[in-house]
Amino acid sequence: MFLFGLITHCEYVLFQVTNKVGNFWENVTSTYTVNLSTFELPGCKRVQFVCIDPVYAWITCCNALHKRGIPLHWKPRTLHHPVTGDELHGAGIQYSKLLRSACATVGTHGNVALFNINWDGGGTGFGSRSCTPIHVQVMNTNSASTLTVSLIGYIPHIAVPEGYREQNNYKAARQHVLQVRLRIIQFVYVVLFVRLRLV
Repeated sequence: MFLFGLITHCEYVLFQVTNKVGNFWENVTSTYTVNLSTFELPGCKRVQFVCIDPVYAWITCCNALHKRGIPLHWKPRTLHHPVTGDELHGAGIQYSKLLRSACATVGTHGNVALFNINWDGGGTGFGSRSCTPIHVQVMNTNSASTLTVSLIGYIPHIAVPEGYREQNNYKAARQHVLQVRLRIIQFVYVVLFVRLRLV
């Protein structure tokens, strides 16, 4: 009887949250359309892609790493040679100039989230590839675990005939799609940075 009441209460709370914030996935995914009509491609005027919020994906990866006991590094440290006393680098992200420089920009009241964005250009030997995956990677760790990486979307395939892919306007359109996609991701990071700086 008590368990039934508990489940009912949880379902009620979930219903209230859903009514206030909406569908969860609608809040962490976005759909974008890139107009390609100026490139005059045969049969392709636009492409569309869906993206998971890179900040949400990054936080999800951090949580997974933490649950597995994989250390995350938020503050820079120094490492010195035992004989000469010279500062050493390369023993881990916590000893890097990257983390030190990034932490200097936020002061003592915050932590730095180090992101890596990468995409697989498709040098796989296949003549045709329908999509190019885009990943976000947590760089606040020295781990090579697959938990550090999350798929956030794909650079959309521009549907043109196989023989047309060597044309300059196709290459320009492909570059344009990539640039638009990366600008959107960069915009998300800038908005997050501004919000955190205002807090």
